[in-house]
Amino acid sequence: MTRYHKGRRFEYQVKKWLEGKGFLTLRTAGSHGFADLIAIGKLGEVIFFQLSYKFEKAKYDTLQDIAYERKIHIIYLVNDDRKKDWIFYDVLLGETYSKSEYDEKYNKKRG
Repeated sequence: MTRYHKGRRFEYQVKKWLEGKGFLTLRTAGSHGFADLIAIGKLGEVIFFQLSYKFEKAKYDTLQDIAYERKIHIIYLVNDDRKKDWIFYDVLLGETYSKSEYDEKYNKKRG
């Protein structure tokens, strides 16, 4: 499987997961920009997702600069094959969550 196909598969997995939580999602295929997915919640919250298979500090720093400058919510989402988990880096808040922790946080916020 090529890196492109692996990345696309991950994007669709995350898209499906977000839609299951009630988000409208937009996949920005081929954009090579700061977001692979854009999610809009039922209350109008907008979250930009940059997806990756490995954490890259330079990419994180760039995303953090964008988030601070524009005051937007960006999640750098890494699919950690070793742990068989998704790692959510909230670049605006500087917080990190596993998928289950992010689910719990999201459910409390929405609940």
